[in-house]
Amino acid sequence: MIRKRYWSTGIRIEFTDHHSPAWGGEVDFFDDTLADQDPERGLISTYGHLQTRYFVPSKGSHRDALTLVTDTLLRDAEQLGVEFRDPTIYATGEGVDPDYPLPEGWIDLFEEQADRLGWAKPPYRDEMRAWRRPRLRVLD
Repeated sequence: MIRKRYWSTGIRIEFTDHHSPAWGGEVDFFDDTLADQDPERGLISTYGHLQTRYFVPSKGSHRDALTLVTDTLLRDAEQLGVEFRDPTIYATGEGVDPDYPLPEGWIDLFEEQADRLGWAKPPYRDEMRAWRRPRLRVLD
């Protein structure tokens, strides 16, 4: 039985189209003794990682596969006693890493999941606009 309190800020999602379109995900969680370690009293910080073993094929519906992944991770994390604090859904590669491509419309899919779960919307829509702007300003 887990007696410590664990928390997480959300679920990280990964997409693959290596063999066929599919989704997977993971949750990292941390205990409340993160900053209050005291080995002499037996307070040693721990963390955990929960991950889908396999990618869930989209079979024509990214929404259905993504829902299965998020619901499974949420259910299993809560059964372990993980509390979600101001959670959102994160994308591995954040939509800009070519090693982690995401399908067309992925931001809408993530926002739908966040709305369905009552979580904060992922910040990607605003960030994607910002990434299109030059990072440095040209001085005259």
